Amino acid sequence: MNIFQTSLKYCMGLVLSMGVLLGDSKAFKVRVDKSLTPPFLNVLSLAFKQDMKKEVIFVITKSNKLSKKVLCDFDAFLLPETLMSGMPEKALFHKEFLFQSKENKTLYAFSLIDTQYCSKGGNYRYELEKLERWFVQKVPELAENYRVDYKSQYDKTQTKIKE
Repeated sequence: MNIFQTSLKYCMGLVLSMGVLLGDSKAFKVRVDKSLTPPFLNVLSLAFKQDMKKEVIFVITKSNKLSKKVLCDFDAFLLPETLMSGMPEKALFHKEFLFQSKENKTLYAFSLIDTQYCSKGGNYRYELEKLERWFVQKVPELAENYRVDYKSQYDKTQTKIKE
């Protein structure tokens, strides 16, 4: 029985690692601004994972002057319109306004990274379009309904701060 369990573990490990290698569990990286709170980002992350069966990781950058290499590490951007307008025009693909914050009336926009700007293509473009459809359809409603304090329920955050 012990040999069988060991063999099963190795087979499962191989299947799981092949899934990772083939990109089945690749998380989308979305650049956000520090004005979006981690509890709200967790709500988005959990809803995305539930609907799309994929992970989304929100990354906060301290600087808006990012190199092309750094910009191309992201799949999309969810930023205040003022920050998004300061980004290279060629890097953005199809900017959509999603919601306005209630506190300071900041207008938030969403855009995919332009795959031609980053020399990426093929199936990647199709995956990004699914990401965009979800954000455009779901985020405005989630932002509107976000009135509950989620801090106690969702303490773990997938937000990273990047220099």
